[in-house]
Amino acid sequence: MNLEFFGLILLAYFLGSIPTAVIVGRILGVDVRRTGSGNPGAANMARVTGRRSWGAFVLLIDALKGFLPARLGAVALAALGSFPAGLDAWTVRVILGAAAILGHVTSPVLGFRGGKGVATSLGVVLALAPIIGLVCFALWALMAELTRRISVSSLAAGLAFPALLHLAPNTHPAVQTFAWLVPLFLTFTHRKNLLRLVRGNEPAIPSERLVRNFLGKRNGRK
Repeated sequence: MNLEFFGLILLAYFLGSIPTAVIVGRILGVDVRRTGSGNPGAANMARVTGRRSWGAFVLLIDALKGFLPARLGAVALAALGSFPAGLDAWTVRVILGAAAILGHVTSPVLGFRGGKGVATSLGVVLALAPIIGLVCFALWALMAELTRRISVSSLAAGLAFPALLHLAPNTHPAVQTFAWLVPLFLTFTHRKNLLRLVRGNEPAIPSERLVRNFLGKRNGRK
C-alpha cells in the first residue's frame, strides 16, 4: 500500500468521525448523547429538537462525509499519479467509502463510539450508484414518514440497495460485495433498535409535513 492511498484512508476515516450531530447539538444547547435515544445521528437530532429541519441538516452533512471520499478519492490518487498497484478505481472508492462509514460509527472524538452509519452509508451509495441511491433515499423517506421509526426506514433502504443493484448490469464485484455488506452492517448497528421495536418502545421522530400530512389531507377529502 502506498503512502498516498494510506493517507487517504486515514483522511476518509477522520472525515467520517466528525460528530456532526454532537457539534450542531452543542450550538443549539442540547446534548444528543444524553437525550432521546442517545444516538449522535440525524434521527435523534430531529427527536431532541422537535424539528425535522435540524435532522435533515445533520443527515446532509453526514452523507457528504461518505460521498466525498468515495467520489473524489480515486480521482485524487489518479491526479497524484500514485494509484495503488493491483486495485482499480471502483475498489478504491469502496475502500475509502467504507473507511468513512467506519469513522462515523467508531469516532475517536466520541471515545470510539458514534452513530448508526445510515447517512454516511447513503452518501457512499450515492457516490457508487447515484440512481439506485436516490431510489433508496426515497424509500427511506417514505418509510420514515409512514412509520416514524428511522430504524425501520433505514433497514428497509439497506435491504433495498443490494436488491436493486442486482438489477443493474455490469456492476463491479467490489460494489456488489459492499452492497450485500450494507444491510448486514446496518442490522448490527441497529440491534438495540430492533429489540426496542420488538418490545414496542422504539422512540418516534416528530410528526411533520410531507407524506404523512399529504395522506391525511387525501383521507380527509374522502
